[in-house]
Amino acid sequence: MHPGFRIGSSVSISDNGQTIIAGAEYGGSSGNRHGLVHIFSYKLISGTASWTYKATIEGSTDGDGFGYSSSINGKGNKIIVGAYKANTNTGYARIYSWDGTTASQIGSDIVGAATNNYLGAHVKLSANGIAVIGAPYNASVGGYAGQVKVVGVDRYEYSWDVDGSGTPSNGTYYATVATTDKAGNAYVAGTQSITFTLNTTAPTVTLTDTDADNFVNVSQVVTITAGFSEAMTATPTISITGIVTNVIMTPVSGTNSYTFTWDTSSGTLSGGIYSATVSGTDIIGNAYVAGTQSITFTLDTSAPTVNITTNDSDNTIKPGDNITVTATFNEAMASGPRITIGSAVNNVALTATNSTTFTYSWSTSGVSSGSYTVTVTGTDLAGNAYAGSDKITITLDSTAPTVTLTNSDSDNLIAASDTVTITASFSEAMTATPTLSISGGLLSSTAFTSYTQGWFQLGADIDGTGN
Repeated sequence: MHPGFRIGSSVSISDNGQTIIAGAEYGGSSGNRHGLVHIFSYKLISGTASWTYKATIEGSTDGDGFGYSSSINGKGNKIIVGAYKANTNTGYARIYSWDGTTASQIGSDIVGAATNNYLGAHVKLSANGIAVIGAPYNASVGGYAGQVKVVGVDRYEYSWDVDGSGTPSNGTYYATVATTDKAGNAYVAGTQSITFTLNTTAPTVTLTDTDADNFVNVSQVVTITAGFSEAMTATPTISITGIVTNVIMTPVSGTNSYTFTWDTSSGTLSGGIYSATVSGTDIIGNAYVAGTQSITFTLDTSAPTVNITTNDSDNTIKPGDNITVTATFNEAMASGPRITIGSAVNNVALTATNSTTFTYSWSTSGVSSGSYTVTVTGTDLAGNAYAGSDKITITLDSTAPTVTLTNSDSDNLIAASDTVTITASFSEAMTATPTLSISGGLLSSTAFTSYTQGWFQLGADIDGTGN
């Protein structure tokens, strides 16, 4: 021994009194101060009881306080040593097996949780090798509350290569052990067991979203939900073509579902197709094959256009007649485009013929004469509103036309051999060719034979009167 080693910093003895250990927290070989523990055995030499030095267990670093605490178990085959000042007073403890000649460390260092924990300030081994380790300044639950670790040391390990003899089937497998202690006492096999669940099946997913037809515009918020077939080990991610890549989704509490909120107004988007896919891994480690399921969104940034027509060639009818208005849009529309006809019809739903064509049958019974402007409103599948000014005018005309009859005979005195041209000049356009009747059964509702479009004079000139 050397001055300053402080041998006896800790001492311990086996139950049979044959082995003792003594710690020296400032001891060390070659002048270092790593700390050490000496091991001695009891022997009778020439009839005299003597403690014989057997071996030394030495610490790793100066000032660790290795050997300040130590303990040997009752059977004398396990030793624990504490180094309470190691790593800025974090502290550690090491457990060794002792066969009478060599001390071999069991496992790795048992390390304190944080600096100034002083783990290893106190150590103790039970007769069967269970270790108790004190960390009196541990503050994990608040101001120096302290902590005690209890560690078992007699363990056996077996590395199971699950598919070493071929891949087993999915299912539940139980691991049990059997053994007998040195006294011959058998462990009751199956008292303790580990249950393994083997799962080689990749998870599946169902993707849904809050937009009914997946036609979106640049001012929507769409929530995408991924419902997996089983629990996932980490939060799955989502990718949307050209928008986001592998962004973490938000878990839905108590389910295997995850959501992502896509605000289409964020960033500058071009019209086109966007695909959403997800990826993830189940608890076992089986990966979902990304892209097996996807949602295709169509981003539409263009407002629809419309052509408004009726089944009347000139859009002029008399009160009481029916007329059908047709609105033909250039793309599919969401349900319910609406029509307004002057003051007679206000924002009434049109009837769908197909996704782009809608009609309204207007009965003008009880509607006053006059001109009525027809306009429509509507929204396409992406939510873009029709914003045009297309319109037509329907005229309800209740005034009967007037006519001026003239003929080619100046005095209307005719001979049987004459040919007379009769001209009917109406005050407004006629929808069908007028007919002519001549009394005496000479003509009856006979269509006029020619039509001249243009202006014509009614009556003679009206001359001014001279003064």
